[in-house]
Amino acid sequence: MNVSLEQSLRESHKDRKYSGIHTHRFSDLRKARVFASYDDVKSLLGNPHKKTEIIAYKNRNSGEIVGCLILKKTKVTPQFKDRIGMNHLKERLLSYRINLDSSQQMNSGVQAYLFDALKAVAGEFRFSVKFVPSTGYDFDTTRGITYLKEEGNNSEHEEKSLEQRIFPMLAIGSIVASLSFLSSNLTGNAIADLSLSISNWIGGVLFLVGVCAAFTYFRRR
Repeated sequence: MNVSLEQSLRESHKDRKYSGIHTHRFSDLRKARVFASYDDVKSLLGNPHKKTEIIAYKNRNSGEIVGCLILKKTKVTPQFKDRIGMNHLKERLLSYRINLDSSQQMNSGVQAYLFDALKAVAGEFRFSVKFVPSTGYDFDTTRGITYLKEEGNNSEHEEKSLEQRIFPMLAIGSIVASLSFLSSNLTGNAIADLSLSISNWIGGVLFLVGVCAAFTYFRRR
């Protein structure tokens, strides 16, 4: 959060509790890392009036919020009010800052490393950490933010695939069958001892079903 904004919030709220919120932006969901920066943690712990820090993860391209990381103080979270307390807080947070810097040199396991470091500092200062994904997203401490589970996507894909097979088969089958009934009107041959009027009626119905199935298929593509 901007330093001047943080100071103005402290002055305006005085003894009242409030929550801070800001965004972490990303362009590629696969590279989005869920963690709280050194300044995020220091801002929460170093402000006696701030009870919660909310970090919204925002897609830089679409503007969509895919989830929020929530840091919340508890009744046993230590207070750092004066300058001496803040200097002590900075010293205790130094190891967390080093861990964050070290993650930049890692090629794999970055998300798990960052979240473990955050959980460790949360345990030390006794505040809670929780990530709440938006609808359509999931979160795993190892993989980070992901889309809905593949099982759901597969079932939806299979449903669409089934529809794509049924409608063409229904359209072709109905039209071919209708032609066999309607052709009896041209040849004068009855089908299964049916009268020409009944054959025409059945043929017309089947042809209409085939046309509707074909229309539905091409409309959904």
